[in-house]
Amino acid sequence: VTQTAVSQHIRNLEDRLGKPLFRRLPRGLALTDEGLALLPALADAFGRIERALAQCGDTRPREVLTVGAVGTFAVGWLLPRLQAFQQQCPFVDLRLLTNNNRVDLAGEGLDCAIRFGDGAWHGTEADHLLEAPLTAMC
Repeated sequence: VTQTAVSQHIRNLEDRLGKPLFRRLPRGLALTDEGLALLPALADAFGRIERALAQCGDTRPREVLTVGAVGTFAVGWLLPRLQAFQQQCPFVDLRLLTNNNRVDLAGEGLDCAIRFGDGAWHGTEADHLLEAPLTAMC
């Protein structure tokens, strides 16, 4: 897009808002308060567009992994590690469902589930992941 086209779009947006987004300075531009207020939302929107376009351009096959986890485990252990997982496995679209119900993999459409307990659940194969210390609360 040419500089003239960008300038025209900015003028159109300023006309629509009825407020300037930039202060024209002798050596460039500076954002007005309105421009600064719009910046986070626009940066987020452009970032989402960039990620969507990157996914469309990615020719590798994508896989969906649906995981059911106990809410406290998901928030306290799993979520802080998701970014690293997504960087290592960008071809996996993770779907995370949280609940404390008895596991019904087929009924809930889960590939796997993470639960607390001894792993002796009928109709499932369980692997021990880690120790979960318990704390008494009053």
